[in-house]
Amino acid sequence: MHIQDLNKERKSKVTIGKLHKELGKLITKDKKLARKKVVINKRTFTHPLELDGCCMLDVKSIEIKEYNILNDDGGLGHGINDVEKFTSALVLSGEAVSKESEA
Repeated sequence: MHIQDLNKERKSKVTIGKLHKELGKLITKDKKLARKKVVINKRTFTHPLELDGCCMLDVKSIEIKEYNILNDDGGLGHGINDVEKFTSALVLSGEAVSKESEA
């Protein structure tokens, strides 16, 4: 599913209203999405002043993304017939969205 850019104008911040509106659009398209987990893409939440205590960072975008499930020892989880296991979640991304994370 496409990334929803919640912060189209650089000066405007993501508000609860904007987030609610975008989540509503996603859920309207697919009712099953309402039961998905919400996770963050930690790599995209960075700031040069983090070492000085900056810890509240803005949300830039949301997307539904599929990713591998890990097993207990940190490897990829496998199911029947040695097929990799996947799950999906709503991913919140920050300002430092890279070309890799959009692919």
